[in-house]
Amino acid sequence: MYARFYRFHFKQGSLEDALQYFDEQAKPMIESVDGHLGIKSVMVGETESVMVSFYRDKEVAEKTSEVAASLFEKFSQWLSSSPEVIGEGEVVRSVNLGH
Repeated sequence: MYARFYRFHFKQGSLEDALQYFDEQAKPMIESVDGHLGIKSVMVGETESVMVSFYRDKEVAEKTSEVAASLFEKFSQWLSSSPEVIGEGEVVRSVNLGH
């Protein structure tokens, strides 16, 4: 399994619109990529979030990046800066307690 971490800085008051776009437009497109295993997103500040995307392997991560480029372009209208990749690599441990 491979993971890529992103940081997003949202414009004040734009989070709800961004999440609506994600749910309606981005999520179905991402789900259609074979080997994309899921996303977790956490608000780490009032206007900042960190997201981790999980993939079967690095090749799927690269393929998904091509799909995500157009999504990030549209998503940028709600951001105060460009999305930032803050790290990526092979997953060495994974524990899922059913949540």
